[in-house]
Amino acid sequence: MIGAICKGSGKTWASAIAAVLALLPAARAVAAIAAGEPVVNTARATYEMDGASGSVSSNTVSTTVPEVLDLTLLNTALEPLPIEGQDPATFGIPFVLTNTGNGNEAFHVEAAAPRQEVAPTVAIDVDGNGAYDPAVDITLSADQATPILAPGAQLKLLLRFAKLPTSAGSATITARAVTGSGVPGTLFAGAGDSGSDALVGRTHAEATLPIAYQLGSAGPAAQLIKSQMVRAPDGGATPVPGAVITYRLALTAGGDAPLSDAEIVDPIPAGTAFVPGSIQIEDVAASDVADADAAFFDGQAIHIALGEISQPTTRVVTFQVTIL
Repeated sequence: MIGAICKGSGKTWASAIAAVLALLPAARAVAAIAAGEPVVNTARATYEMDGASGSVSSNTVSTTVPEVLDLTLLNTALEPLPIEGQDPATFGIPFVLTNTGNGNEAFHVEAAAPRQEVAPTVAIDVDGNGAYDPAVDITLSADQATPILAPGAQLKLLLRFAKLPTSAGSATITARAVTGSGVPGTLFAGAGDSGSDALVGRTHAEATLPIAYQLGSAGPAAQLIKSQMVRAPDGGATPVPGAVITYRLALTAGGDAPLSDAEIVDPIPAGTAFVPGSIQIEDVAASDVADADAAFFDGQAIHIALGEISQPTTRVVTFQVTIL
């Protein structure tokens, strides 16, 4: 479920909001053991001596599972979303934040659109209908975190504009765990659930989501948008040797009929090496070999067989390379 208290902020949300948000579907959490849970083990040995049976127990050892800080962002709208003719009062671009860590965590979410005079905002889509309702939905202020999300829980959000854009462009959503973010393995002592340590996971406890929009109400039959995020060994974004580039591919069916036999082929750039096991389709891991799932890596390019895509659906694929 989704709690009603903002972690680290002390702000209380209305109970009705928490009740609605708790109905949102849960995604698979990365870790199977909950944060703050002890792992306890005691061994026992049995033996025979002088015709008699005996046994002895070892001392008990235990360790506490840290809270792993991880998250993902997913655009659930047609991409690029047409904005011409939209109602400014209710228009919002829907996306979803998922807590993929193993603990209860809140997140700071912010939006940026360099070409807009007024920075866009983020609102919680309380009723989940993909449109903004000022009487129901909640706009997050700059310093306001989301409600606490249980492991695997999802929160539906909306990207909002103070004034509808007058030309095509894009915005960037950034979300970070309230407890902390940074290089995977960074430890925040005692900051996790039940007083456990908190540990930054493989996503750096931070996610970035580019969202494109266009003016026209009718787009091309298909559109493939590629974006990238660079993460250097020191946690920065400089593309130095050893840095990991995460590529995001969004294939949208935007015509009047479904796409069929859709496939994405993306060659690995020169000067980089594919990161094994990094292919994900809609945030679900796919294998690197040609087998029953939709993805494989042939040593030079990744191949993703998406099959039929109905209009107006966007399928998202991500994978990683390392700069040599």
